[in-house]
Amino acid sequence: MKAEELFLAIGEVESSRLTRSELTTARPSGQREQEEPQMKKRNVSRILRNLLVAALIVSALAVTAYAVASFVIFDSPQDMISGLFGDKTGYDHKDVTHFTDPEKPGEVYDIPAYDRVPVDESVAASEAVPLVSPVGQSISWEGYTLTVDANMYDQVTKCGVLTYTIENPNGIAHYELEANGEIWFPDGEILNINQYGYSYIISDQSTDTKLTAAFYYKVDNPESTDLVLSFTQWAAIRLSDFQELWKQTKEQVKQEFSEDEVIEHLKQALGDEYEEVASGVSREEIVDSGYESLVDERLDGRFDCPEKITIPEKALGEMSNLTLADGNIKVSPIAICVDTREMQDYPEGYIKRVKISFKDGTEYVVVDENVANHMFAVGHTDRDVTFMFNRMIDVNEIASVILDGDVEFRVS
Repeated sequence: MKAEELFLAIGEVESSRLTRSELTTARPSGQREQEEPQMKKRNVSRILRNLLVAALIVSALAVTAYAVASFVIFDSPQDMISGLFGDKTGYDHKDVTHFTDPEKPGEVYDIPAYDRVPVDESVAASEAVPLVSPVGQSISWEGYTLTVDANMYDQVTKCGVLTYTIENPNGIAHYELEANGEIWFPDGEILNINQYGYSYIISDQSTDTKLTAAFYYKVDNPESTDLVLSFTQWAAIRLSDFQELWKQTKEQVKQEFSEDEVIEHLKQALGDEYEEVASGVSREEIVDSGYESLVDERLDGRFDCPEKITIPEKALGEMSNLTLADGNIKVSPIAICVDTREMQDYPEGYIKRVKISFKDGTEYVVVDENVANHMFAVGHTDRDVTFMFNRMIDVNEIASVILDGDVEFRVS
């Protein structure tokens, strides 16, 4: 076994984000003005060897957050839905662009286009507005204050969107934006949310000391149907400071433990697996990994936020919805769930194309080779995927759903 495999056996490497394929723009504060290619992983990982240790831990201590009256970010539920599903976000259109990976010269990637459209106010009023509920909870920690303002949840597809602010009088940790407004923190996400989703900036209400955003999500956590929000360790300590702390702590444990003691510690930690993972690894590598394991144990939990906001899964009603293909396709005004595993004669492989045609002859391309008109795509397999729309549609006007290979499922 290689040294890297031993390292992984005693550590924990946790990837929080998949590869992106966009160009970033500067954060509103202007601290970073240049654009830079993406197509890179944005991980908040516990990587001992590289001294980048992150523990995205939500504390078990519940805190009843203090109340915030009514709606704060938007004036009303109608304004919230229009603002989050319409074409006034400031990130409403992008043509197909191209990206060259500097690590793979000669390889060019096409970055899909997207378009937002105006909200049909009558559909919004009947389908989404009644499902918006104020949350009005806040927590504060290490100079930061997180306030969750409102939440809208679709029980049919288990997708939703919540709005929140993060404030700090000393400034928000450096973040960057994708071309579509998606937020990410290169030095480690400062906010942990236990359900799958992405945060998008509400730019007209964000400043140097306040980040206002919408989190589009799917309840997809097998351990909980609640939404739980808390700060991560990166709200308490900068990456560079943590790296220095890591180095100092490693020197301390080297003074406290001999090499033989470290190896014995590893044997006790790994038990019967020790011989297998240590096979073919030099003593020097084993000892070094052992010291890093001790550092990890010593620092684990030191920067855990003791507070959290919990939003129970609670549907205020049910959106109109459409079911096709014997229940393998479900469509609501804000998302579509597609499961091709039980469809006979359906092409193998991941779902690459989803298009919705309407009775008036218009079409909505959710995804294909050149378009990505969705807030996210998530699935347990590549043939069981939920796409959350970047707009709101009227399901009563759907004529058909078209998937890969022009497989069409018509509404009878």
